Amino acid sequence: GGGEEAAEGSEKPVDEWLEVLARYPGLSKEDKEVIPERSFMDAVAAIHEKQKEELHNLVEEYYNNLGEREITRKKGDPACTPTRYIPDSLEEFDEKNEASLTELHDAAVEYLKAKVRIFRSQIAKLSTMMPRVAASLFSDISERARKREKTSLKVLRDRYEDEQGEWMVTRDANNANLKPSLGNENARPELEALCVREGERHEQAVTATDDALINALDIMGKESWSLYNEVLHGASQLLALFDTTVQPADLVQTDEDVVAQRKTLITLLKEYVKIEAEGEQPPPPEGKAFHTREYKGVKQGKLGATPVFLTLQAMEEDAAAGAVTVLAGIDKGMTDPITSNDTPNHAHVIKSRDRVLSQYTQHFALDVENLIRHFSAIKREEQRWYQNWNSLVESLKEK
Repeated sequence: GGGEEAAEGSEKPVDEWLEVLARYPGLSKEDKEVIPERSFMDAVAAIHEKQKEELHNLVEEYYNNLGEREITRKKGDPACTPTRYIPDSLEEFDEKNEASLTELHDAAVEYLKAKVRIFRSQIAKLSTMMPRVAASLFSDISERARKREKTSLKVLRDRYEDEQGEWMVTRDANNANLKPSLGNENARPELEALCVREGERHEQAVTATDDALINALDIMGKESWSLYNEVLHGASQLLALFDTTVQPADLVQTDEDVVAQRKTLITLLKEYVKIEAEGEQPPPPEGKAFHTREYKGVKQGKLGATPVFLTLQAMEEDAAAGAVTVLAGIDKGMTDPITSNDTPNHAHVIKSRDRVLSQYTQHFALDVENLIRHFSAIKREEQRWYQNWNSLVESLKEK
């Protein structure tokens, strides 16, 4: 154990210069001073000067060793081209080499500028797309929740309507069998048996209606709660993703950047309102393009099983009560705020989140209320029918 620790302690740290050499081929470890820690173009210029100096020294040695021999590949020889030949003197070579290196350097600079423009364009497109990603995500979550709810409710309603059809047939048959002749004392056992069958049918109808309502409300509560959690999770993940996504403001400004000379009235008003609300902000932290801020949470208790069954309880106590009123009275506070970068794209995530929750909550309240009223109407009609049945039976017994 001690030997391994000693060996680890004796290891030399990794030389970061090797990484620099990998980025700038042609340099040696001894040329560390050639790379200034400023910019890529400074490094290119340093490499340019180093290459020019090395070529000058090499050609100077060639001319010094040439002696009385003639240059075989002079300018104008058939084997040479206008650019590929050996100059007559070192000065001519330096001039030719400088022109060649300058042309190569300028071409590299223009190529780099073109790539930078393409890169900036892609970043701008990405930034434009980011709000659409948020809107599309939340819209997809909402649509999927609605489809799941609609499918589940249809299955439940079809099953209930089949059962309802069966007891309606039984009810019609019992009603047809309730004849005036059953008022005779001798027909009393038959009347009692018919009343038992109708009572069982009525109990079955009421129970099935109550169960269908509870199951339907349970489906709506679960789907709304699922949407609520998906939207909150999606918003937090998008904010975290946008924090690490390069935006135009993250890029170093250059002379080629398009700077708006005039701002629109809407932009000026937004800036004024923000300054009035938050005051003048200092520059962002060093190395950062944006400030951070706390984005508000969302209201709790508006979706899920709790508001569904609170609405049911309120409407059972008062038929005039509505889901909107019940939801408005629920106050369980807000979720925790989210700290993230202060950018328009981040703000759009919050707006999209709040918009989809608000829209879904409005439809949710209306759907819950309509569902309760629908099944309550069926139950009231059934109870009214059974009450009329009992009245007819009593009138027969009095004869």
